[in-house]
Amino acid sequence: MLLSKNVKIMFLVMVMVMALSLTAILFILAPRCSNCKRKFCFGTCTIVYDVDDPKTVRPNLPKTNQTTTRLAETERVDESYLDQIYFIGDSRTVALQLYGIRRDHIFAEEGLNHETARTKEIVEMDGQALVTISEAVRITAPDIMIVNFGVNGAAWMSVEELLEGYALLIDDLLESSPNSILIIEAILPVSSYYEQESGCSNEKLDEINDGLYALARERGLFYLASNEPLKNEENDLIPSYSGDRLHYNEAAYEVLLEYILNHAIIKK
Repeated sequence: MLLSKNVKIMFLVMVMVMALSLTAILFILAPRCSNCKRKFCFGTCTIVYDVDDPKTVRPNLPKTNQTTTRLAETERVDESYLDQIYFIGDSRTVALQLYGIRRDHIFAEEGLNHETARTKEIVEMDGQALVTISEAVRITAPDIMIVNFGVNGAAWMSVEELLEGYALLIDDLLESSPNSILIIEAILPVSSYYEQESGCSNEKLDEINDGLYALARERGLFYLASNEPLKNEENDLIPSYSGDRLHYNEAAYEVLLEYILNHAIIKK
């Protein structure tokens, strides 16, 4: 009888070990929810919203005049509208401070890409220690964010790799300030000369921009197609908009800022 009890106990222990092992394997292999990033959420998290779908509205998103993912043209708003926006990006965003954008509304650094932007401490808050962009967004809770990355990375990353990393950054920003209006800006074009030198073509940038538009739709965000007025018929950057064939001059920034003012988001 004693042997029989021991056998039963050993059998139960083996079953428990196998069950725990199987659970651990399933947890490791299970994909994360694309929305809440948890495993085994079984759809209990907030669903993914699409501003193009009238049946859904992103949680906490204020009602605005814009009803589609791609920002529609509006009547030109006053330039004070730009004071509501925080601009996040790389060297092209840094340069906005030269053309009327407040320096404390620019979270950007030369050479920054969407991956390093997640962890690098580049934003000085109130003269104190540097913090990451996501932490700065958490502190400032912007009314509107315009995010522009991609040109630093497009030359050596695949389209899929870049978009996957970009989505992680966007999710960080949304988590840091869920009530902010977030606009994904198209990657701006490069010159034909830069295409040849870097291997980063405007055709590839267009493909990535298609993916960024899809990301904006998936997350219930907005997409700003500000790349379009900067291109010529050959799909390249208009030569008169750049001095070094990559970065932009005053004429280009005038076009960009006018485009933003003519594609405004106004809260109702």
